[in-house]
Amino acid sequence: MDDIRDDFILCIDAEELRLENLPNFVFICGGVRNSVDVDNPGSMRDALLRRLEHTDSKLSSRIREAEEFQDWLEHSKIDNLIDLEIVLADLASAVILIVEGLGAYAELGAFSIIESISKKLITILNTNTIIGKSFINLGVIKYLEDNKQVILRYEWNVEYIASGDRKKVNLRFSDTNQVIYNKADIILDKLKQEIEQKTQSTVKFEKDRKGHICLVIADLIYIFSALKVGEIKIYLSVGFSIELTVKKIKEYLYILENLELIIKVNSGDIFYVASHNNYGFIKYRYNNNKKQVSSFVDADDAKTKVILFYREGDISRNDALNR
Repeated sequence: MDDIRDDFILCIDAEELRLENLPNFVFICGGVRNSVDVDNPGSMRDALLRRLEHTDSKLSSRIREAEEFQDWLEHSKIDNLIDLEIVLADLASAVILIVEGLGAYAELGAFSIIESISKKLITILNTNTIIGKSFINLGVIKYLEDNKQVILRYEWNVEYIASGDRKKVNLRFSDTNQVIYNKADIILDKLKQEIEQKTQSTVKFEKDRKGHICLVIADLIYIFSALKVGEIKIYLSVGFSIELTVKKIKEYLYILENLELIIKVNSGDIFYVASHNNYGFIKYRYNNNKKQVSSFVDADDAKTKVILFYREGDISRNDALNR
């Protein structure tokens, strides 16, 4: 049997593709999270997520927190945090930033000028911590307002606590847990509406968007069932005119692994296979080459025949699929 993967790649019309089955997770940044055995929430983010876990398990399952990705940088899998956040923003329905402390203002400034992040940004402000004519109010926040970005203003009471040698200042609630959770419920009611408005079921593929490239890689692994890094590099180039270094491809693979969309399997070589969360992400359109190709009908047919191809002639790859 001929390698049907070559036929499939040559027939892709990369200019007419749409992405579907979008991950649509919700990326949330903000104040500290206390461990689950601590009764008091450590921040409004903590309070929101605790309430969400008890009141809306479906939305809670879509949440991704910044802390989940810190080890990616420590293990040198990703070049820098901004690159990572751009990819995650492309994959998310919404990026929520709860401005609770001084450090969040720098993050807000960065998010506001990165287009892929800012258009999905939902900013939650505690107006009790903002000085009326400050640079933050007249600069970043005004910029977001002028560009019609979502800013939700609320008030909750906090106090500043100096820790250690007084070089670090932390915020903590000065209200009771009941007051805090009541405020969290009020915020969540509006926040859910904003998230719903930003959630999309399908979008046009844009090859310059890093998150879209991630989904192309995930889809290639879904259609072709088990791929090596070098094969992914070739298929991106031939089928989508996307030129990436092996290092960059490995970065994207690492993100997809941590989002549980693919699995790395050792079977002689290192193969990447689709996880049970990966249902494919591309609605394919084909170019004129398809008229001369009869080896597959559509993407589903190609996927089935690729697996048969492995069974007949690639024992290592077939083993990877049976793990």
